[in-house]
Amino acid sequence: MDVFSQLKFTDPGLFGLSYSRFRSRYAFMGGFQGKQILGYINQDEMTEKLKQVMIRVRAEDVLKLTNFEDIYFTFDLSAGERKIYNEIQNEFCTQLASGMITVSNALTKLLRLQQITCGHLEGHIIGDTKKSVLMDFLMDIAPDENIVVFCLFHQDLNAIQDACKQLGIPCAELSGRKDELDIWQKGHARVLAAQIRSGKEGIDLTRARYNIYYSEGFSLGDYSQSRKRTDRPGQTRDGYYIHLIAEKTVDEKIIKALRSKQDIVENVLWQFKQD
Repeated sequence: MDVFSQLKFTDPGLFGLSYSRFRSRYAFMGGFQGKQILGYINQDEMTEKLKQVMIRVRAEDVLKLTNFEDIYFTFDLSAGERKIYNEIQNEFCTQLASGMITVSNALTKLLRLQQITCGHLEGHIIGDTKKSVLMDFLMDIAPDENIVVFCLFHQDLNAIQDACKQLGIPCAELSGRKDELDIWQKGHARVLAAQIRSGKEGIDLTRARYNIYYSEGFSLGDYSQSRKRTDRPGQTRDGYYIHLIAEKTVDEKIIKALRSKQDIVENVLWQFKQD
């Protein structure tokens, strides 16, 4: 579907100017509110049209790329974290020591649920289960290996920094609030804590072959680009994408949506509706 905008700019006569007409010609919709692409149609016709304006090659035919493996590590939330998670999911509110926290809409609810799986909620620390899991991985990976830990929230960055500090591992940060990429690339830090939107485009992270996803967020584009920062020309070794997933939470639904390459928010909301 992405090809429509490119051809609208370069050759508008090929697919026309109406995206909705283009989509109805080459895809069929369904799922949550009928807005999810469930499959594709008339692909032979599309291919023949595209042959008029582009040359197509596979990356593996022109680039020498390495193999990267996905590892999905699941864990249970603590009793306290699970209680807060269930209250936000079912009641849209929870009581913390600082006061009552409520959510007003479905999107805010998704963000709060993912915060909870990371051990915090609106800036308040509510647990450290995921941070403990991260520490286990940091200890298990060979000390001469460099690591990138991707995350979404500022509080996640704080947790990653704290985990590294407790283990005595030098850690640099790449985010909207701090740019220490140069420190990491020069070897003065072993771990790079990267906010996924800051670490997705235009940077080279091939110094590392271990990528840990502390939290993925709700953008397929950001996630896909982040994976290409270490698995790109210049990488000489096979590597890993390690996903930290709290069981029976929004983490599982996000991973499912990412693997199906669908709109994350709409797909996750649809999964909740199916539950």
